[in-house]
Amino acid sequence: MDSFYDEMMSKLYLDKDIYLDFRVTICAFKGLYVEGHKGIMLYNPNRIVINVTHKKNLEIIGSNMVINEIGSAEIFIKGNIKNVEVCLV
Repeated sequence: MDSFYDEMMSKLYLDKDIYLDFRVTICAFKGLYVEGHKGIMLYNPNRIVINVTHKKNLEIIGSNMVINEIGSAEIFIKGNIKNVEVCLV
């Protein structure tokens, strides 16, 4: 049986070779943690686009979103997260 993480990544149409480069954790207290990001492509309180691989971006839709913490490989976003989607570049 697949783990919860494997199941979520398959629903995002990511194969195991690609999703090992980054990890997304949605926190119960209205936040999102991304490990292994490659940079912020777009930022505003309602939409954030983060580069996660050379072929894919992570698009986060919500409201009142702010980047709470950012490092060279990790980012924490607080706010009301409504949708998270992996998009082809």
